[in-house]
Amino acid sequence: MPSSDAVNGEEYLSGLAECFHLPEARIKWKMDGNKQEAALGAGAAHSEALNFIVNTILAQKPELSAQLTAIGHRIVHGGEKYTSSVVIDESVIQGIKDAASFAPLHNPAHLIGIEEASEIFPTAERQKRCWYLTPRSHQTMPEESYLYALPYNLYKEHGIRRYGAHGTSHFYVTQEAAKMLNKPVEELNIITCHLGNGGSVSAIRNGKCVDTSMGLTPLEGLVMGTRSGDIDPAIIFHLHDTLGMSVDAINKLLTKESGLLGLTEVTSDCRYVEDNYADERRREARNGRLLPPPGEIHRCLHCADGWSSGRCCIHWWYR
Repeated sequence: MPSSDAVNGEEYLSGLAECFHLPEARIKWKMDGNKQEAALGAGAAHSEALNFIVNTILAQKPELSAQLTAIGHRIVHGGEKYTSSVVIDESVIQGIKDAASFAPLHNPAHLIGIEEASEIFPTAERQKRCWYLTPRSHQTMPEESYLYALPYNLYKEHGIRRYGAHGTSHFYVTQEAAKMLNKPVEELNIITCHLGNGGSVSAIRNGKCVDTSMGLTPLEGLVMGTRSGDIDPAIIFHLHDTLGMSVDAINKLLTKESGLLGLTEVTSDCRYVEDNYADERRREARNGRLLPPPGEIHRCLHCADGWSSGRCCIHWWYR
């Protein structure tokens, strides 16, 4: 939720609405150097958050709302069609819908955010200036990294390949790591980590992404808040054939009922788990899935200059 001067980039207001659909749904913001936090109400989501921003936060400084010229939306998945920032129009919205099967937790929520923002900030100028931001970092992956060992026509005809996610985060921490190591970005070989309710790692060689843990959808890879991450694909057949679960039920299980929520049977919030669970096994189940196999890292990087992370819970994998 950053608001900044379009000329000099000065940030006036920043914030984060989090824990949507959970009892602890809340919003945090910083304005004039002062940090504040408020509860949104149990189960609150996009509408409640945007209304709070307009009616409570921006109401304190109406000049910010009056000067608003652009709204940015970061979209997780645009397929192979959208790989850079574009102005949102009906064709872009359709593209987000078309790619929703690749990001079932995210793209539908992004569409809600776009619709809610358009209703709250309805002027034609503002709608025209909404931007669709999709990660570009993973576009540099070579074919051997993004292809699955499936019949090739599934990629050519249906776009089934590894796309990755969190590209803006991996790009940012790569730039910051280069500064910290005092090395040109194009000489940097590192592992970047995005650790939060969703998580992924990427291999950066000579400053460019050459592999990443997320795949066709954000379900693949690490153990996450509600997503299982990597599992034996045959588990899906077992759930269907032996336990009689439908495809929709299995999809819901793996994307919305697994990960930390499945392990704890209480919450998907890693901060709650860290603070309240003495059971190291459930922590280590997540930690153990943080890293891709060592041979895979070595294949991608040959040698690594370091690790860089852009999200919370970094101490989990340091231990």
